[in-house]
Amino acid sequence: MEEYPDELRTPPIALACLVGCAEVHGLITSHLHSQQPPINTIALPDFSKISLIPPKKPPRESSEPAAGIFRRDWLSKHRTRIPAVVAALFSSHDVSGDPAQWLQVCTDLENLKATIRGRNIKLVVVVVTLSGHKGLLWTAVADLANAYYRDEGRRIKVRLEKRSFSSMELNVRYCFKVAVYAEFRRDWLEALKLYEDAYHALREMVGMSTKTPPIQRIVEIKTIAEQLHFKMSTLLLHSGKVVEAITWFCQHTANYRSLMGSPEVIFLHWEWLSRQYLVFAQLLETSSADVLHVPSMVSVAAEKPTEWEFHPAYYYQLAASYLKEKNVSLEFALSMSEDVGPIDGSAESVVASAYLGQFASLTDDEYVRYALAEGKRFQDSFEIIALLKRSFEAYSSLKAERTAAYCGLQMAREYFAVSDFGNAKQTFDSVASLYRREGWLLSLWEVLGYLRECSRGISSAKDFIEYSLEMAALPVTSDAFEPSSKDCGPAGPATLSQRAKIHNEAFEVARGESELNLKEQNTELKVNSDYPLYLEIDLVSPLRVVLLALVAFHQPVVKPGAPSLITISLRSQLPTNVEIDQLEVQFNQSECNFIIGNGKKPHIAAISNIQPGRRVETAPSLVLATNKWLRLTYEIKSGKLIQKEVACLAQEKRNHSQPNLHVEHISCPKDQSEAPSDNIQKIQPSFGLISVPSLDVGDSWSCQLKIKWNRPKPIMLYVSLGYYHQSGEPSLQKVHVHKSLQIEGKTAVTISHRYLLPFRQDPLLLSKIKSVSDPDQIPSLALNDLTMLIVSAKNCSEVPLRLLSVSIEREEDNDACAILPQHEEFRESIVHVPGEEFKKVFTVIPKLNCTRLKIGTVCLRWQRDSRVEEQFDSCGSASQVTKHRLPDVNIELPPLVVSLECPPHATLGNPFTYSVKIHNRTEFLQEIKFSIADSQSFVLSGPHNDTIFVLPRSTHVLSYMLVPLGLGSLQLPRVTVTSVRYSAGLHTSPASSIVFVYPSKPHFEASDRRETRRNSVVAE
Repeated sequence: MEEYPDELRTPPIALACLVGCAEVHGLITSHLHSQQPPINTIALPDFSKISLIPPKKPPRESSEPAAGIFRRDWLSKHRTRIPAVVAALFSSHDVSGDPAQWLQVCTDLENLKATIRGRNIKLVVVVVTLSGHKGLLWTAVADLANAYYRDEGRRIKVRLEKRSFSSMELNVRYCFKVAVYAEFRRDWLEALKLYEDAYHALREMVGMSTKTPPIQRIVEIKTIAEQLHFKMSTLLLHSGKVVEAITWFCQHTANYRSLMGSPEVIFLHWEWLSRQYLVFAQLLETSSADVLHVPSMVSVAAEKPTEWEFHPAYYYQLAASYLKEKNVSLEFALSMSEDVGPIDGSAESVVASAYLGQFASLTDDEYVRYALAEGKRFQDSFEIIALLKRSFEAYSSLKAERTAAYCGLQMAREYFAVSDFGNAKQTFDSVASLYRREGWLLSLWEVLGYLRECSRGISSAKDFIEYSLEMAALPVTSDAFEPSSKDCGPAGPATLSQRAKIHNEAFEVARGESELNLKEQNTELKVNSDYPLYLEIDLVSPLRVVLLALVAFHQPVVKPGAPSLITISLRSQLPTNVEIDQLEVQFNQSECNFIIGNGKKPHIAAISNIQPGRRVETAPSLVLATNKWLRLTYEIKSGKLIQKEVACLAQEKRNHSQPNLHVEHISCPKDQSEAPSDNIQKIQPSFGLISVPSLDVGDSWSCQLKIKWNRPKPIMLYVSLGYYHQSGEPSLQKVHVHKSLQIEGKTAVTISHRYLLPFRQDPLLLSKIKSVSDPDQIPSLALNDLTMLIVSAKNCSEVPLRLLSVSIEREEDNDACAILPQHEEFRESIVHVPGEEFKKVFTVIPKLNCTRLKIGTVCLRWQRDSRVEEQFDSCGSASQVTKHRLPDVNIELPPLVVSLECPPHATLGNPFTYSVKIHNRTEFLQEIKFSIADSQSFVLSGPHNDTIFVLPRSTHVLSYMLVPLGLGSLQLPRVTVTSVRYSAGLHTSPASSIVFVYPSKPHFEASDRRETRRNSVVAE
């Protein structure tokens, strides 16, 4: 979307020209630009510069064929060079006093009128005085600009209605111009309709014979279609019509997906299609709903979009896919082309035409060579990576891990294609972690194949061997089924023979026999006996599929000094047998460690670097067959009371002689009780010590623990009980028993709030109709109008609470805002059961117009229900205060307030009055458009739609007579009121437009009885 010009990406803004009195141009320009809607200006210092306004071109001959559809600079010209209004500024001294000065004023005005007369530009004469009337100037300029764009649109619209055009190009052009003029006037509905008409007229031009070469003709049509669809999508998305915009986009891509053009330049079609998805994704990402209030009147199919089509990530992914398709087509076209050098003629000949989507003086052959030459200049891989990265991040934020992994895989392939092995490896690693977790073996095989090549590219022998061993151990297909190598990545098909080949390659690198076939020799890849390679396999390592190691003690409890048996079980899932040279078993006490040597290799079994006193055992054979267990049982003996724990199994594996590969199997403690005692000593000072009396057999002892949370965080309650078997023999060793319990600390009460407008009353707040929404925008309240503040308090604990009082503490002057009631003490405490929500209604009346008004802080005082917690003392029932600060609000004076009036109930067949009151609180005359929809439940009498004018500081009442035709709760006819000045609509909410209809006039007996009882008491 950044490639589009500014005049296309932003909505049109009216343009005015200031002539004369250059010293006030800055003041007037800043004021006009700050208003809503804003007005841009051209500043001419004196009247001699009025020739800068371009004159109107002579009308074209009706028989002359159109050279193109849209002029490239037409939109920019009307936004920056052709004003709608010219403001002639004269000083008050120029119009009073010297007759010569007055004559000069008249001359300047005549010259100015002669210049702008041909374009029907409006003229306003401004006399500059010391008294400020900037507001009146903006009103006059805005009204005249609106009239100019309305007249220009009507002038061209007459041609459309009379169909006074000689070609379809002019039909599309006229619709586009009228739509732009409607956008200038902020008439979004008419603009959307005319853009749609232009789009459909353009579709009829496909296949029509013209003087333009066929290839360039398709390029021009698709360029115009792209611009028209961009305009329609922008209007729909920024008005909150997301479903309609998505449906329109699907129809747009379906219309032009098959319009590929000539095979020589089919890559241009894929590039165009990729750009459609990219731009729509950016629009969907930046659009804000409920801004322009455009009614849904576009004629699109009623198919409901899928869930993914509402997310920009979906379109970024497809944009990258089509851009990759473009690269493939471009490479094929370049391979088939004989000459892709520069085209004949000078470089200046390949320039853009005056019409959008055209190139000047090019045949189709020249254009094809030019397009191929331009395609060679740019490399799209980095743009593809950027698109896939945005899609990957968006899917990840949506917790769509599998789709994100697919995008990550495509992104990593692009990194790999441009030899960026570092980023490729990082991305492949994240994808492989998901494939391992979910067991996608063939997909994991492909990714691991790429990771092997990335490790080769970054000169990492360790990573190369790890990925190779993991691939060799995968339980994938046999040789009976060999998939296509193209679908399996650089490692080839996942067959048993390929696994064995990768297995052998890994051990060749580990023994230093292979250099990974690099073009440039790198000594870091060479593994030798002086610097063996260490691989660690822990509980979460991916290499667990390569080698499994289990350790089992034959006795769970062993006396100090008594022998015990231990069995070590090893299993390999590699496709060929693996012979272990040396196996070392390590404990958490080093004196228990021992080494197992391979009896078939006596020169290796006679280990020379063993520490003195280290125990050495010899096994008859240490060969691991595929998927078969090798079990070794040995006797161990401890000299003191310990907790046996195998800390590490260290192995040296090989296929042949040199032991260059060292593998360690690490086992971690299962819980905190197995951690070293130093960690316990560090936290011991925070424990509370409690004395426990002596206990005989069968006795019990307990204590109560009271915990008070300062913050809602979970805690771990850890109890350690130390005791002796006999208190009279202190020489016995102390025994410890441990117990832990995790307790969640929860927030007892959570407070929320929301603001509600008075029933059947809707003020127009200008801050809510900004063209760009701010995520940090604060709520707005109407000045001097009643607003209800609803405060909700929810009991999130598991015990009943008692609510004592609620109040709002003010932070600023009490005169800025009135809050009723400000403090309420409940006469009887309210029982608040768990999960229940308590609501309190406050009345807020702002009295000060300011951008940030501090409302205050809600304070809720409560305590635990003492009837339930009788076992606790007074500290348990002490009152607590929960506070919730209300965010600052924006106070503004609404220019318009719409209120509805109707009786609370009605009777079947009896008419009643339904009134709509429009209050104008400004000093300006307000133009109001209103409409009321028909309802099947009522017979309606009154105007359905019209335009009215509401005088300043006055109220206009629209009265309707309704006759109900049904019973029960009926929806009143929906009323829509639109302000032309502010381009905003006010709609009645469904809740405020309901009336209950009785079959006959109701008689409320309860009220009658109360009235009778009251009369009888008075009579007595």
